[in-house]
Amino acid sequence: MGTSIKGNDTSTFGGAIAANNVGAGNILQVVSTTTTAYNNTTGTTYIDSGLTLSITPSSSSNKILVFANVNGTRKANNTALRLQLVRGATVLTIFDTIIGYTNTTTTNSVGTSGLSYLDSPATTSSTTYKIQFSSSSSGNVVELNAGASSTITLMEVAG
Repeated sequence: MGTSIKGNDTSTFGGAIAANNVGAGNILQVVSTTTTAYNNTTGTTYIDSGLTLSITPSSSSNKILVFANVNGTRKANNTALRLQLVRGATVLTIFDTIIGYTNTTTTNSVGTSGLSYLDSPATTSSTTYKIQFSSSSSGNVVELNAGASSTITLMEVAG
């Protein structure tokens, strides 16, 4: 038996809670991953960062709340790191386009760029979210996880 505390009520139950027994807005599941894998590009076309995670919603009316913290660096003059969130092959949002831009030739460690995004995937199939990145200026290096880590967390929210 497990114990559940909700508001001013405590009850004991066994087994999982069915999605239809949970009110809208409650968190049904949380998945998260962290990577320290170094990645870089000099291209202006967005590529996968390696920060990818899947979740399977229990109802097509549920939403997915996405949190991401991405560590980046840019290494050249007149360039910036760009980041976007993708579900499957669909771009959901471009959440940063001028990270680290300073108009100098020195390396600029950006630190962490954060994102929160509420998505309505309208499915009960496994759904993959990923962060993609690019350079704002062709031929100039931008990096991810140069001595640090990046994280993505997905939360299923009852609809």
